[in-house]
Amino acid sequence: MKVDNMQMIEDSLPYDSHEARRDHHLAKLKALEAELQELNLLEHPREILAICKQIIAMKEALGIQAR
Repeated sequence: MKVDNMQMIEDSLPYDSHEARRDHHLAKLKALEAELQELNLLEHPREILAICKQIIAMKEALGIQAR
């Protein structure tokens, strides 16, 4: 995923329930965290920053405590 100029995009997908929305966001969080593990700080600082900001915002929206 190329995230140099990535902006936070408000989720506009329709969901059947709060649980469906939560499941979608949890899956997205796992994907972002997996991608974060693949990046090197010296080679990808902007991408890491953008992904971390997304993870923090999603966890705050879901009420999940950040580690």
